[in-house]
Amino acid sequence: MRYEVNQDNVVHMWDDVNPEPFLFQPHYPNGDSFDTQEEAETWAQFKLEELTIKEAPQAPIGKGFDPEPKPTPLQAAELKLSRIGLSTAELKTLLGLDG
Repeated sequence: MRYEVNQDNVVHMWDDVNPEPFLFQPHYPNGDSFDTQEEAETWAQFKLEELTIKEAPQAPIGKGFDPEPKPTPLQAAELKLSRIGLSTAELKTLLGLDG
């Protein structure tokens, strides 16, 4: 896996399998700008580690934010449920596990 930061401070990341980048990041995930190439480079290094090292934290979401630990499998599952409008309790009810 590799990345490049272009003259506009845009991060591109490749999986070294496909010819096109799988990630195009013109700014932090929250919309804050990468003001310098160094800033974009630092974020890209965090992102690369996030994607390749199981224990690595998530890349910062914006300026002034620290990298955060990756969610646990339970937290990830709860987030997926919340995105479709279900709570853990509601899922247990649907599965007949609320007794």
